[in-house]
Amino acid sequence: MANISDAFGEWHVERFDDCKVSLEDIKAMIEYFNDKFNADAWYRTEFFDAEIEGDVLKGKLKGTFSADGRWSVLTNFEWLRDDKSAKKIWRKFSTIIGFRIIVNFEEFEPGNWFFVPDGEAIITFKEGEESPSVEVQDEAVEPTKEALKNSRWFSEDVEWAFYDWDTGEPNYYNDIIELDDDDRPIAIYHNLFRSGKYKDLIGNIENATKETYENFIKASPDNKNKLLSLIEEAREIHKEYLENNE
Repeated sequence: MANISDAFGEWHVERFDDCKVSLEDIKAMIEYFNDKFNADAWYRTEFFDAEIEGDVLKGKLKGTFSADGRWSVLTNFEWLRDDKSAKKIWRKFSTIIGFRIIVNFEEFEPGNWFFVPDGEAIITFKEGEESPSVEVQDEAVEPTKEALKNSRWFSEDVEWAFYDWDTGEPNYYNDIIELDDDDRPIAIYHNLFRSGKYKDLIGNIENATKETYENFIKASPDNKNKLLSLIEEAREIHKEYLENNE
């Protein structure tokens, strides 16, 4: 089964001392690559917003990648070196050499649940080589809320990764006690609803959702404390729920 990764970042070009090609020529090659390689590619890499400022060619990276394996973005960068379609493009621009593209990126892969906060790819075009060499550093960490809040590219709109889309309940927890202060009362609320025994507290609602939880909290300043006072009961409900859904 294929995994889907998103990656965003920035790139810039460094020319070697003996480089004879202009930044305009390199920019033209990159723009041609964007158009031709992405037309049929299962992997999509786009070096967009290319601009020349003084003696610097730079831009942004955007990619949605699919790979039969964990390292989707790593595989994608390696395709720049190995893929037949990519090689055809490099042959067309065989004289555009003597430089490297340095890409700083972040990658978020929710399927296998990892986050690369400080990825770097160096794509080097040298004389006598039919394809660029590719070096990638992509050390992964667990994509905690804190890690993603500190992210440059993924700090917004990542709640879907941590909460159930329909209910707003936190995802992937084994025990309510392990959740942070924000998520613990949410989980208690959903487990009390799940039991069906606490309608006198949370109301006779058809479904527990993010909206019903927020309305419950807004209804009284004491409601959050009432939830927290029932944490042990909610933990037992959740434990039974996990056992019944193994």
